[in-house]
Amino acid sequence: MQYSLYSSGTILPVDGRYTDMRNIQLPRTKDITLVQTDLRVSTLFNRLTQAQRGRINIDDKLEVVEQAIRLFGDFGHFMELQYIANNFMNGTNLDFLEDTTNYILTGNRRFPIHTWLSLVTEYPPFIMGSASRQRFWTMHDKLPVLNKVKGTSPQRRSSLPSGNEYISMWCGHENGIIDMLYTLWILFGKSFSEPNY
Repeated sequence: MQYSLYSSGTILPVDGRYTDMRNIQLPRTKDITLVQTDLRVSTLFNRLTQAQRGRINIDDKLEVVEQAIRLFGDFGHFMELQYIANNFMNGTNLDFLEDTTNYILTGNRRFPIHTWLSLVTEYPPFIMGSASRQRFWTMHDKLPVLNKVKGTSPQRRSSLPSGNEYISMWCGHENGIIDMLYTLWILFGKSFSEPNY
């Protein structure tokens, strides 16, 4: 399977399809293509943050949601891929994913979304062995809404939002669409420095 690697360390399948997470394997270096920024996200973010000055109409909101669906797909699968098969996703960037999941589920963040802009590292280091199924379940169990589902079996099912369920949860929070826009920018659009690999 071929993957795109974004400046935040996020990886996505090039064809947009997630494999069965029970059988996922770490991508080989030759299967990864560096994509500094998603042009649709960059264009949308710049247009909505500069021209609109925080005023987003319904068409703009729908466009933000459309980009989230295109890039995240099934959110549970997206998160599993980052935690189980992505050695580029680590440190503060991994903390951001956990905080984003917490925001989707509860409407609360550890830090405001604007603070995360400066905390997430561009082109994080590749740390061999950092990605694992255990890393996913450790994050999963720390989220207060999810603590009811415990255990370490690889067959254990995640209670993260599946399909597009996360969209309504995310948008249902105060300023949820703004949070979604900034999250898309941080994960897929923001790229101010040159890659170091």
